[in-house]
Amino acid sequence: MLLAMIAALPLATTCSVGGVTGVCKDVSLCSDNTYAGLCPGASNIKCCVDYYGTCAYGTCISEGSCTGTTYSGLCPGSSNIKCCKPTVDYGTCTANGIAGKCQETSSCTGTTTSGLCPGPSDITCCTIPPPPP
Repeated sequence: MLLAMIAALPLATTCSVGGVTGVCKDVSLCSDNTYAGLCPGASNIKCCVDYYGTCAYGTCISEGSCTGTTYSGLCPGSSNIKCCKPTVDYGTCTANGIAGKCQETSSCTGTTTSGLCPGPSDITCCTIPPPPP
């Protein structure tokens, strides 16, 4: 019986606004961006898009959807819409025999060495020498 109930559930209908994919659902379940006339069903079913454009560091999305660092005041919409700079793992590196991490130069508290990491030019090998014995 449970399998029959699951099989009877409707699949989510997708919609598109300016090339960004959304989901058709009840407007009460949507965030700020809702668009009428793009979904089948009653008038309360609208295209819901959790996308608010781009910003200086990435994409404007709801704060809870960001897996990186958020910045306020750079995006339209309600106060929970933030500029999201995603966290990127650039991997590890070795400089002068010391293991390090590839990261933004500005966030390194040790020694930086250029040319050892993939990504943009501000990604360098950050090493922190071990403490003396």
